[in-house]
Amino acid sequence: MVKQNYLNNRVGQSGLKIILLLIFTLVSAEAFAATIKVDVDRNPVEVNESFTVNFTANEAVDGQPDFRPLEENFKIISRNQSSNIQIINGRMSRQTQWSLYVMPKRTGKLWIPSIAFGDDQSSRLMVTVNSAKPQPADKGKSILYLEAEVDKGSVYVQAQLVYTVRIYQAVNLLNASLSDLTLNDTDAIVEKVGEDKTFNKRINGRRYKVFEKRYIIFPQKSGTLTISPAELEAQYVDDRRALRTKVLQSDPINIEVKPKPMVQTVQNNVWLPARRMQIKEEWHQEPPVFNVGEPVTRTITLVAEGLSAAQLPEVNMGQMKDMKQYLDQPEKEDEKSDTGVVGMRQEKIALIPTKTGNYIIPAIEIPWWNTEEDRLEYLRLPKKEITVNPGTQTAQQDAGKTTVPEAPPTIATAGTTQNQQQQPPGQADPKPDVPTEPHAGAVPDFWKWVSFVAIGGWLITGLAWWWFGRRSSKTTESTLKSLPLLPFDEKKFAKQLKEACDQHDAQAAKNALLGWGKRLWPEQSPGNLNELSRITGGTLGAQLLILNTHLYSDKSAPWDSTHLWQAFNRFEKQPEAPQAMSGDLLPLYRTTV
Repeated sequence: MVKQNYLNNRVGQSGLKIILLLIFTLVSAEAFAATIKVDVDRNPVEVNESFTVNFTANEAVDGQPDFRPLEENFKIISRNQSSNIQIINGRMSRQTQWSLYVMPKRTGKLWIPSIAFGDDQSSRLMVTVNSAKPQPADKGKSILYLEAEVDKGSVYVQAQLVYTVRIYQAVNLLNASLSDLTLNDTDAIVEKVGEDKTFNKRINGRRYKVFEKRYIIFPQKSGTLTISPAELEAQYVDDRRALRTKVLQSDPINIEVKPKPMVQTVQNNVWLPARRMQIKEEWHQEPPVFNVGEPVTRTITLVAEGLSAAQLPEVNMGQMKDMKQYLDQPEKEDEKSDTGVVGMRQEKIALIPTKTGNYIIPAIEIPWWNTEEDRLEYLRLPKKEITVNPGTQTAQQDAGKTTVPEAPPTIATAGTTQNQQQQPPGQADPKPDVPTEPHAGAVPDFWKWVSFVAIGGWLITGLAWWWFGRRSSKTTESTLKSLPLLPFDEKKFAKQLKEACDQHDAQAAKNALLGWGKRLWPEQSPGNLNELSRITGGTLGAQLLILNTHLYSDKSAPWDSTHLWQAFNRFEKQPEAPQAMSGDLLPLYRTTV
């Protein structure tokens, strides 16, 4: 009995010790746990506006923080960690701070949750997030704003739409990102226009640096095309030297996409909505000469303002009687500017007639829709009446069928006698007793001397030609050496063109270019921009066609001279190539860049 009481007392004491040990452990853990405070630099804040969340520990924490719970209501833009050690009266204290730049994801009262630092935990904090204030109507009062626009409020399906987004900044941005263009029409074709532009602009006395980005959009469905708001996220340092992150959004843009008009005539299932279109033809020889079996090259060029080269159709000449056609691969080129794209398609067709006679090359008619005038128009090349002549080989074959070559004259030989020649009937031999051998032998002697004289004459003539040719060559060479070289002052015309481009004077640019072309190619002497475009080819040739289109169109439309001046500077004259045969298919442009 005593033993049993002793055992019970021992168990009770052990249990008490275990309980006391657990209580001591919990109290010790609470006493030695790191205290982590949380605070923000501003409260309340606006949505899409950054602010700073600081987590501060005065003692060493148990582990690295896990900020993932914070991302439920806030976007973490950046984070930073710093430590500060102080020694006061021999006692050392250490402070560690984690600073996070965050952006609210929604409005309302949002909790900054407790964050785990290993076994240590931070406290919670509520932040009030208000709606963003609208951008000021007077943009000149804002240090940073965003705008987006389109060149028209309605557009036909598959027609060009130019979308522009600009960032205006009166402060230096440390970091900035602009969202991609998104549309509700997933089939729409979107192309970026050139390189992004940066320029300065003063608005209400404040100087802004402007960043501009342009896109070309070809909607593929009729209805409402919605362009989602452009979103800018940028960081800058404010007047208090605090890092700020700002998120700006443009307004969404809705465009009416109209279907094809009912009156539109569609040829080969091709629909061509454009601001302007042009068609022209050129022949390898002007006027063209048609001979049987000999090729003649016809070049047809389509130029469309507001359509890409991929949208331009193949030019169909139709079948022609007794005329073979061979098409070369079409040349395509797009020239993009601030007003959109100008597409060019050029085709070369070799025509080879097979019979002589009079023929008609049929007219070409291509319907297109003028988006500026909102009406149906046609590109036309008139019919052409031609006459096919016999070719060189054909003429020789025909002559061989009707002409018999003359027999060469008969020349007496040494064995030929006078008696072998026919005499008139009834006429007696005048000298029957005189032998004929001596007379027959005199004929070869006579022709022998004639041959000697002829050969000598040819030798003398050849020597004379050689002598006078040599003298003439020397005289010509010396004459050329003595002539003064007339320098081609290309800088003069380049200066004139530069001044015209700076002033956006299209007519002055044309005059300077034609003067330059006539001096550089005097034999071809281009009299208009189309001829000069054919000579130069490449990017410069394309710009010349664009300039020519502008000159013969509505002058109220602006002309962008920047691309022409750049193409002129990059142009290098190619060495003269030998004249090609009429059947050669020449490339559209010579590579100059």
